[in-house]
Amino acid sequence: MKIILFLTILTQLALPQNSKLLLLMDDEVTAPNKIDGLVLWLKADSANYTLESGAITNWDDLSEYDNDAVQLNTSLAFTTANNMVVLNGSKYAPLESSISLSNTYTIIITYSITSTSTFVHLGASGTANYTGIITSDIIHNVKSGSTITAPVGVKPDSIGTYEVWRNGTSAKIYLNNRVLKTSIVTTDAQTINTIGATAEGNFKSVVKFKEIIIYNRPLSDNERTNLYNGYISKTLGRTTKHLVLCDGNSLTYGIGGTAYPTQLQSLLGNNYRALNNGTSGTTISTMKADSLSIDFYYSNMGRKNILVCWGGTNDMSPDSLITADSVFSMIKTYCSKRKSKGWKVAVLTILPRQSTAPNTPTNFESRRITVNDSIRTNYSDFADGLVDVALDDRIGDIADLTNTTYYNSDKTHLTTAGYEIIASLVYSVIKDW
Repeated sequence: MKIILFLTILTQLALPQNSKLLLLMDDEVTAPNKIDGLVLWLKADSANYTLESGAITNWDDLSEYDNDAVQLNTSLAFTTANNMVVLNGSKYAPLESSISLSNTYTIIITYSITSTSTFVHLGASGTANYTGIITSDIIHNVKSGSTITAPVGVKPDSIGTYEVWRNGTSAKIYLNNRVLKTSIVTTDAQTINTIGATAEGNFKSVVKFKEIIIYNRPLSDNERTNLYNGYISKTLGRTTKHLVLCDGNSLTYGIGGTAYPTQLQSLLGNNYRALNNGTSGTTISTMKADSLSIDFYYSNMGRKNILVCWGGTNDMSPDSLITADSVFSMIKTYCSKRKSKGWKVAVLTILPRQSTAPNTPTNFESRRITVNDSIRTNYSDFADGLVDVALDDRIGDIADLTNTTYYNSDKTHLTTAGYEIIASLVYSVIKDW
C-alpha cells in the first residue's frame, strides 16, 4: 500500500461540532478531503479536541477512518497555543491504529520553530525514526528508518512548509515546495503509530504544528499543485497580501547586513509581503533548474504576484570558462518561465566583486559588463521591469568596492546601507505594478 503523508501548521478555520467530513474551503479550492485516498486528517481546531485541564486527550481524525490520536495521561498530552498544537519535548499521542507506509509517500510539515533544535516526529517502535530536524539556522536531517539522511543548509522561515517525497528508490526534500535535496534510498517501509515520538515515547518532538494529513497513495503532480496553490496557500493566508518574492543568492539572503527584502518590506507596507528566497552560494543555473517550485507561491486569488530575480554572479565566479552569453541566456530563461506562469518580473543587473577574492576569476568583470549590457538591451523580452543596480554611482562600479559605507571588507557583499540602496531601487520599479 502506498501512502502519502502531510503535516501542516496552518491558520485556524472554525469547524462546527460533529462535522468530520465537512468541506472546509470554497469550491474552487482543492481541500484534503476532495482528494481520494485520505486515511488520516488531524486538524488543530478546538472543535476537534477533547480537552482535560487544558490538555488534548483525544484529537479527532477527520478522515472516514476515525483514527484518533489519544493520550489520556494529561502530563503527556499535547497542549494548544495560538491555534496550534504544541509539542514541547515531553508530549506524544498514540494513534488508535497504526498506519503502515509503503515505499512511496509524501510528508509535508508546515511548522513553527519553538527551539534551536526542533524534531518533527512520526513515531514507530524502537530506534530514532523521525521525519526531520528544523533549527533556527539549518533545515534538515531526514530519516525513514535509517535510510534517508540529507542535511540541507537553508535558513527556514519561522513558519514554513517542509516536505519529504519518496517513490521507493529515491527521495526529494522540499522547503516551501522548492527542491532542496535529492537522495537515493533503500526500499524499507515506515509505520506511524504515534504523533510526536516513537511508540516507546522516545525522540519527542519540539515544534508547533496545525495539521496532519495522510493519503494512502501517491498524489500526482497536479494534485500536489492544486493542494499547495489552493488549500495550503489559502489557509496560510497567502492570498491576503500582495507577494513580492525575492529570489537570488547571498546578496538577496543578506550576508553582511540587513537584507534588501527586509528593507523592501518596510517600503511596501502592510498590504505586501516581501519574501526572501535567497540562498547563499546559489547560481542562476540552479535557480533556473528549480524555478518551477517558485510557482508554489503564485496565487490567482486576486493578489499581485511579483518576482524579483537577482542572479548570475556566482555562475561566473568559480568557473572562468562560462561565457557571458550563457549566463544571460539562463537569466532570460528563468524570467521568461516565470512570466509565462503569470508573475510580474523585475530583473536586476550584476554588481562588481573583488577579482582577487576566492573563487572570483580575473575575467569576471568583463563578463559582468557584457551580461549587464545584454540585460539592459533585452530585458523587455523576458521581464516587466529592469532594476539597474549596476548603474548606481554608489555601488555599481568596480571602484566602489573599497567604499566601506556600502561594501563589506570581502568587497562582494553589501552593508545594511548598501542593501538599502537595492531595496529603494527595487521599490521604485515595482511600486506601481
